[in-house]
Amino acid sequence: MTEKRIYRNAPIESAIIDVQVESSALSDMALLAAPPQEIRDRYPESNPVVSGTANISLGARSTASYHPVQVGYFRRSRSAPSGMQVRQDGLTVSRGAPYESWESLKQQFLEIWKWYTTVVTVAGIKRIGVRYTNRILLPLPVVNFREYFNTLPTIGDGLPGGLLAYDMRLQIPLADTGAFVIFVQSMPPFTGGDKLPIILDIDVVRPGPLPVEELMKSLAHLHDRENEFFENSITDKIREIIS
Repeated sequence: MTEKRIYRNAPIESAIIDVQVESSALSDMALLAAPPQEIRDRYPESNPVVSGTANISLGARSTASYHPVQVGYFRRSRSAPSGMQVRQDGLTVSRGAPYESWESLKQQFLEIWKWYTTVVTVAGIKRIGVRYTNRILLPLPVVNFREYFNTLPTIGDGLPGGLLAYDMRLQIPLADTGAFVIFVQSMPPFTGGDKLPIILDIDVVRPGPLPVEELMKSLAHLHDRENEFFENSITDKIREIIS
């Protein structure tokens, strides 16, 4: 297992735990709107989550219609960049910058999950994911990206070597668990300044079915794999920047 490091200037912009479940139909969607008081105090702002289908008919007389259906609620904190989304088919808990720790995020998720399972009858788990999005600022000028990253796009011999922007997406299987990693590294178009932002987005996903009693252990494992991908994708030059 890759060593877990604590960085004083961790570049994490957002951290997300997402769980999708098999459940029976809710008798009343409003049940999802009424978590315990301590959860409402932490996430006081509430908005409905709506999904819908669009129907488009093309011809001499084209028509279009949209049928929205409420599927849950999104709640967020006023004082900290954190939020929760509860739906009949799942639960998502997020934390933005400044990020605290995996233990804190996991505890927030577990508190909400315990309440969620009293409202929604969870028969099984269809999919789980742990996702971290990092924004790393490189000091200019950057002569060689390989001084900072171990995983990079490669430009063929005989082609110009400069980069104005890039967006690399890899999907990597983890054969030991049946999970996979969606690894996205990108450089947005440069808009000026003395720092060059690089986005490193690592989403570790495990499809189900998964027994409910294995949920927390499996989430911890996905977090360990996310940490492994982050640490093995950067060099000591990045560690100097974020330490």
